[in-house]
Amino acid sequence: MTVAVVFPDGTIRNVMGMLKRDGQRFVQCPINCNPQWKYLWRAGRWVAMRRNSKVRALALPERGAWWETIPQMADGSFEISPDTAEWRNVG
Repeated sequence: MTVAVVFPDGTIRNVMGMLKRDGQRFVQCPINCNPQWKYLWRAGRWVAMRRNSKVRALALPERGAWWETIPQMADGSFEISPDTAEWRNVG
């Protein structure tokens, strides 16, 4: 699906789009995935505006797995000595 977008030089270009829910209806809107242009709804039509910044990937924070925050799931936290172990006979 494409959406007509007005660019700053006056040309109208078809840009990849998608459907978004707007209240009780769906509207066509362009996908803002272009690193050079962002698309805004102005005066009843989609208008392209040049991005004034650069797109760059952010560094991921150094963090461990989610289970490492639970003390009972840490390595070595569950050790049973043979004299305190309880044995049950199932059967």
